[in-house]
Amino acid sequence: MLLARTTNQEKIPVGTPVRMRVTFTLEKKPTDTPDIVNLVALIADTLEGVWYDNNSQIVELQCRKVMGDHAKAYITVDELIWPRR
Repeated sequence: MLLARTTNQEKIPVGTPVRMRVTFTLEKKPTDTPDIVNLVALIADTLEGVWYDNNSQIVELQCRKVMGDHAKAYITVDELIWPRR
């Protein structure tokens, strides 16, 4: 959370749809680790009020678990610009 507050990410305006991408790097086999849905929910709830107003703004989600030397999460949140009808 502290790192999220110190990045250059500006808070996305209220009501603006966002895309969240999360890659969890884990030290164990990805199938031996916590449920990815629970991990993403934790991230989405933690960033609420920091990078966006409400996690209901997330309309697109991409997530995966991979093996690596150190456990970490790489997170991007992008504002989606949709054409108005």
